[in-house]
Amino acid sequence: MVFDLCVVGAGCIGSAAARYGSNIGTVCLIGVKEAEDRSTSGERDIFGAHYDEGRITRSSDRDFVWSSLAKESIARYREIESSSGIPFYDEAGYIICGSVGKEFMRTNKECAKSHGINTKLWSSKELKEHFPYLNFSESDEAIYENDNSGYISPRRLIEAQITIAMRQGCHVIEAVANKVERCVIDGEYLMCVSTESGQKIYAKKVLLATGAFTSFRKLLPKYVNIDVSLRPITVARIEISLDDYKKISNMPSISYCGTGAADWMTKFIRRSDNTVKFYMLPPVKYPDGKYYIKLGHDSADFPKN
Repeated sequence: MVFDLCVVGAGCIGSAAARYGSNIGTVCLIGVKEAEDRSTSGERDIFGAHYDEGRITRSSDRDFVWSSLAKESIARYREIESSSGIPFYDEAGYIICGSVGKEFMRTNKECAKSHGINTKLWSSKELKEHFPYLNFSESDEAIYENDNSGYISPRRLIEAQITIAMRQGCHVIEAVANKVERCVIDGEYLMCVSTESGQKIYAKKVLLATGAFTSFRKLLPKYVNIDVSLRPITVARIEISLDDYKKISNMPSISYCGTGAADWMTKFIRRSDNTVKFYMLPPVKYPDGKYYIKLGHDSADFPKN
């Protein structure tokens, strides 16, 4: 069989591509399930950033394109949940917090206004009144996005997308794609995808949704170089008790960039402009039945070309 489209990579992007693509043609989705053994000492070297239960979702952002795409995507969440029968979205709200008058807050305000995003601007005092358990600087301000924001479960989102795609006729192959090359079959140019097991899949077009693992296999021509940079970002999950969860169960997702509160650790790793930048999710229940707060700390400046 020759597919109209073969999508390589069954993560957030690949599963969505398969879902929408299978509406207009024959589609094959190639990807592997989450490994039980995630240690680097194992044989497997292909993983995914979507092996998680919490990822911030919001329309507000400093990047106007990102903000526009996010707004369109969030508007489809409930439709995908309803069609698949799989819930993945928690509308917990979102807060952007940072030093008053700085570029981080200014550009976020401009973007929210430009895209007509429903937000409220709070002083540090007003933020404390609404969420007394949050500790930020008195010189900070906050943008509160209450509607159409919060967090998603990447795992369940992908499951929902693939469920719909399969219902629409998408063929799902659980495998690792080793090589993509152009070939000629009966005088017709086609694309051939070879898997680790030796299976060959033929398609008129191939879409690579393999993210950071693209260069791990022969998926691109030798003359194509991937424009990618490494950045040091630390992600941690802090387990909390059920009692603590109940105390802060109304907590929204948070992004912060500022100098921090006076009682924060003085040795906290800072960027070159002396700011602290991190994101934090509200308590999320993980498959082990425990609640965790996810923290992501970005200690590096954006790479410069």
